[in-house]
Amino acid sequence: MKRRHFGFLASMVICAAALAGEKAHPLPPASEKKISFGKDVKAILAHTCFECHGSGKKKGGLSMLSRESLLKGGEDGPGVVVGKSADSALIKRLVSGDPEEVMPQKKERLKDDEIAILRAWIDQGLVWDEPIIDREKKINIAPRKPAIAEGGNPIDTILTPYFAKSPPQKFVDDAVFARRVYLDVTGLPPTPAQFDEFAADKAPDKREKLVQKVLGDVNGYAAHWMTFWSDILRNGTTLAGIDGHANVNITPWLDAALKNNMPYNQFVSDLLSGKKETEAFLAGVVMRGVVPASQTKEMQAAQTIGQVFLGVQLKCASCHDSFVSRFTLEDAYGLATVFSDKPLELVRCEVPQGKTAKMRFLYSELGDMDAALPRPQRLARLGELMTKKENGQLTRTIVNRLWGRFFGRALIDPVDEMENPAWNPDLLDWLASDLADSGYDLKKTMARMLTSKAYQMASVEYKKDGKEFVFRGPAIRRVSAEQYLDATYALLAIPRRAYQEKNTPLMESLGRPDRNNVATTRDSDASTLQALELINGPDMQKIVYAEGAKQLQALVTETKASKADFMARIYLQALGRKPTAQEFSAVESAFPGALTKDMAADIVWAVLMLPEFQLIR
Repeated sequence: MKRRHFGFLASMVICAAALAGEKAHPLPPASEKKISFGKDVKAILAHTCFECHGSGKKKGGLSMLSRESLLKGGEDGPGVVVGKSADSALIKRLVSGDPEEVMPQKKERLKDDEIAILRAWIDQGLVWDEPIIDREKKINIAPRKPAIAEGGNPIDTILTPYFAKSPPQKFVDDAVFARRVYLDVTGLPPTPAQFDEFAADKAPDKREKLVQKVLGDVNGYAAHWMTFWSDILRNGTTLAGIDGHANVNITPWLDAALKNNMPYNQFVSDLLSGKKETEAFLAGVVMRGVVPASQTKEMQAAQTIGQVFLGVQLKCASCHDSFVSRFTLEDAYGLATVFSDKPLELVRCEVPQGKTAKMRFLYSELGDMDAALPRPQRLARLGELMTKKENGQLTRTIVNRLWGRFFGRALIDPVDEMENPAWNPDLLDWLASDLADSGYDLKKTMARMLTSKAYQMASVEYKKDGKEFVFRGPAIRRVSAEQYLDATYALLAIPRRAYQEKNTPLMESLGRPDRNNVATTRDSDASTLQALELINGPDMQKIVYAEGAKQLQALVTETKASKADFMARIYLQALGRKPTAQEFSAVESAFPGALTKDMAADIVWAVLMLPEFQLIR
């Protein structure tokens, strides 16, 4: 009997098990829910079909990289009939009982709910609301420094045409600006004395001078930015890893690097060098039991440096060709091999491929890796490629993170999708190039951001409505767990910083991650658990009414402060303003008589509960 020839059939074909002699699978009904290609369909196609019909592959003449190519079909005609899923070749192949026709081949048949989703997608119009990653498209990683007019803050110069369409409506006053800068740089609100000093300065450049002064607070800066970098570098400080294994701990090195404002290229090179002070960074988390191929220590290292230094995700590509980025299984293994003492076999979805990975950097145009070199020299070469001035992605990634930190939303958001376009490419590229030109001085980049008119604009609330982002000023931000506790400790005169402490239920409710994974952003939404911990949690009770009360007793006894004076100090330090007459009257009604330590603790607790205290405006 003449063998059938399948074009399109060999398309979705070759993606799952060819169940010989099996009867046709019953056709599941289409799903009744509204289907989103990006949320519901893309993952199914990626796991099932892209190995043969994506990434430049067109088995049977079929490409599934776009709606147009799927409609065009392959050698046997169109793949789908829009609005008629039951008549579409794609669906027929998924339920076929013919071992030569069933799709996919060499893999398990799709589940009924997956077929139901694909049917509904076709019936609802084959809406393709999110592009498939085109791996053939080249990303220009070279640095670029747009020419701009001299004079003034370069950020404002670049944004001048942008604001011509939508001029800034309002700028913050000195008190709001000072509180914003101190919290962003040191993690602490300014003291009443610092507020008064800034208010008394009448110089036209007082804000620029304040930024330089606060950035010059070496200890405060290091204590605050320890949190930022510990999240990103998985620095556990006092945490234990999974199953009790020691976690990453590079705190002594990180503390010194921050206090000395180590140039960022050296910072990166040290972390990649494998030297004793930083070797824990590349070690990752020791997993228990059988470790998946995508979570070996070598693969963890590749995933971590890709995300941390280049703003790209390799987790999908560690198991199979990614369907959310351009990176392939070969890319992930090529980088992981740098950290391995032996050749690595490619493993796709836990199935060995019988092929050895070739060592390479993610952006091969920067240079080659020599697999014959011993590990220390390979790591040195990796650091050299990563910090090459030609690698614009390194500097773009860090300035994008800093912008997101100060403005509430990064120039490219999410921050780990750095191959996406920025809302202002010229601004991102200029800042990235300027960082390299400045000798990789992160504080200089911070100063440019903090002294810009863009930073001094009134804060706004941005809604996640799916519309194109338009910058109108810094976003209203919720303080981090460490900022909240550090400000609380400062109000109560408790001499410590939160970064030095183990994670607690209170910290977790305020968004501190466990750091078993890289955390480049935190969830800052308020929650019921957070409210319960703040209002009646044991951690908060201990801080305010045990430790804090002792400190307040000394304050009340030694200074003999009046209730009005105490409230004025607490409100100014916590909120950047004095209490209103209404607020003072409310306290006077609730707590008549002379100030006591218990009364002082209640006043502090009431201020800590205010949304105004918990937000950076």
